[in-house]
Amino acid sequence: MTLWISICIIEAILLAGLIYSIVANQKRQRTRVDHNVNGTTSKHPILANPILLAYVLFPVAIVIGAALLYKFY
Repeated sequence: MTLWISICIIEAILLAGLIYSIVANQKRQRTRVDHNVNGTTSKHPILANPILLAYVLFPVAIVIGAALLYKFY
């Protein structure tokens, strides 16, 4: 039971970080600093951002790992 509480706390922290990153990214887009941005990054600012992808993929990996631990132990 403690494992699931720890996972929930980690997930909540990651969700808060993801929301903060998205808000910060939107604010930064309004005040564009870099004019030499790749076309893919300007068309897809969320999908082309590796930090935001890490915020999505890391919790998925944690859930899959927890499920595997629960199944095999």
